[in-house]
Amino acid sequence: MHPTLEAACTHLGLTAPKLHECWDRTEDNISESMAYLASHQLGARSKLDVLVSGSLARGEVTENSDFDFFIVAHGLPEQPDETRQLLLLVEKLRDQLRYEPAGRTGMFGRVVAAADLTERIGLEQDTNATHSLRILILLESRSIYQRNLHEQLVDAILDRYLLDYLKKAKNGVPRFLFNDVVRYWRTVAVDYQAKRWGEWGRGEKWGLRYLKLLVSRKLAFAGTITSLLLPAAKDEEANVDFFRKQFAMPPLARLAQIYNSLDEPQLDSLREVLAIADEFLELLADKQRRGVVEAVTEPRLETETSEFGRWRKRGNDLQVALENIFFDSSLLGRLSRRYLSF
Repeated sequence: MHPTLEAACTHLGLTAPKLHECWDRTEDNISESMAYLASHQLGARSKLDVLVSGSLARGEVTENSDFDFFIVAHGLPEQPDETRQLLLLVEKLRDQLRYEPAGRTGMFGRVVAAADLTERIGLEQDTNATHSLRILILLESRSIYQRNLHEQLVDAILDRYLLDYLKKAKNGVPRFLFNDVVRYWRTVAVDYQAKRWGEWGRGEKWGLRYLKLLVSRKLAFAGTITSLLLPAAKDEEANVDFFRKQFAMPPLARLAQIYNSLDEPQLDSLREVLAIADEFLELLADKQRRGVVEAVTEPRLETETSEFGRWRKRGNDLQVALENIFFDSSLLGRLSRRYLSF
């Protein structure tokens, strides 16, 4: 488990066995992936990197996880077929690790240009794809090929968002970056409904997608918002170095890091948040229970006594706990009301 998250669990008296297990599985898979790609190095001066997102980046891999990846081109490859070779190599790696293929949205399993992720922020050229990938790189991404290129990309994105901070340091919330992260969360919610409308009447199974929106995706957003509010909450300087260290942590650890700055009521809420995260990983790892919620095609018709209904209730418990942490705590309350409202 990530040291910050483990420290929080210890402080809260929480064992979180599934968080431990999934973290260990993730680290094993990341190490194996890096060794595999290194043994098939395509070129000593390759300008390509392979980034993984989703559970692999969050440290939450189960037996049923997807392999969400994309290749970032930091320049023109020396060989015209280098990108194709790398795509095929990563797909072989995915099969070797026995992961499910990436989702069907077209966001993963492709090549993107680094410049598109750093230069297209806002206005017409910033598409859903460029915006989502850019924020995903900050929220939840890890390199399994050339980590130095990943570090450079994260720094370039942060430099772009913190341009006003480079000449003169500021204490406060970086509104530019903060607003784009909020925009990403709203886009995720809107895209969920758009995808559902596009597949309406086909008998698509939406239960698990819905629960991920209520739990894992919300936790990733909450953890990132914590990082963005923290400098102002602690009256510290907001700079690239601070946020580089923040985004090197998985989202749940970003949220958990405030365990030693919360009052008792909010500590209870943080304990509830981490317990729900652990329980949700148990659901994702259990093929039978996962299959039950995956089979749900109409969430509104599910009863509270069903597996899906119980998890919809746990999703509401998570919402209440997060509201308490963000809006009622002396640490984040004032800032949350100011920056998450108008």
